[in-house]
Amino acid sequence: MRNKKRQLAAQEAMNYMIVEARRVLFGGTTGERIVTTTDAGSFGLNLVKAAIILGTGWGDVLLNEMRLSWSCPLVEIPGFEYLKELQELGAHKRILTIADINGKTVAMMRGRIHLNESHDKERLFRAARLQIEMLMELGIEHFILTNATGSLRPSIKVGDTVAYDSFVLPPMFEPLLWGGEFESPEDVLKDENILKIQGAAEEAELKCHRGTLGYVRGPSFEGRKKDKQNLRANGADTAGMSIAPECSVLALDPKCKVYAVGFITNTDSEEHSDETNRERAKQSSDKLGQLLLNLISSL
Repeated sequence: MRNKKRQLAAQEAMNYMIVEARRVLFGGTTGERIVTTTDAGSFGLNLVKAAIILGTGWGDVLLNEMRLSWSCPLVEIPGFEYLKELQELGAHKRILTIADINGKTVAMMRGRIHLNESHDKERLFRAARLQIEMLMELGIEHFILTNATGSLRPSIKVGDTVAYDSFVLPPMFEPLLWGGEFESPEDVLKDENILKIQGAAEEAELKCHRGTLGYVRGPSFEGRKKDKQNLRANGADTAGMSIAPECSVLALDPKCKVYAVGFITNTDSEEHSDETNRERAKQSSDKLGQLLLNLISSL
């Protein structure tokens, strides 16, 4: 059962989003695009088909495919006031966009809130949960979660993708859940959704593995000597700093269908940085965008 207080906060954020999007669209401008009143009338915010959480390097892969877009910085939505105290994290812009993509209305989070961005854990965790829960309140049932991730296996190369089927969680993992919300984030990773990811990747000419994400909170990268060795020994195929917390929230609603996919930006032995990881994803942006388009079309 979902925490009532958190659910009410999500409803407030969702209501603001709907009212503001309708006002801007019917007014004729979105800040990024110009739309007509006729077009806006067909833009049904209550019919959003899917939500996409765009991770490191994925943020702009669908920009050229969007029509009738409305965008709003998360910090302007009720419940996210705390973000004013946080700096923008790399290329994570924290912008919510609702757009028509291939005839389907899709909500996109261009830059997620990570659990490693502040030592004020309570307020940070509330904001991180709200970014998912407000989309659940819209009635969205399909959630596509993406991230940049590092390979822990020689067979998984830079430029490949991984459809996640399980997690390796640290002993002190703190899910975005409150008392009484007993859920496992792994429960939302279903076989039928994994097959859809693999099919979408194949059509985009991307190699797609099926594997386990070793979740690390960060922001430090895992060490090459022991951290990665321990993750491998426990069954992890990749290492990343996101997706698992979001899945813990989505597991609260059995109607939610989750498609979790990572792009491999580095191996387990090379020197790398956040900047090089983003650049490698950017180099594959056309194929990553096509993967998402294929996946959206299959929903």
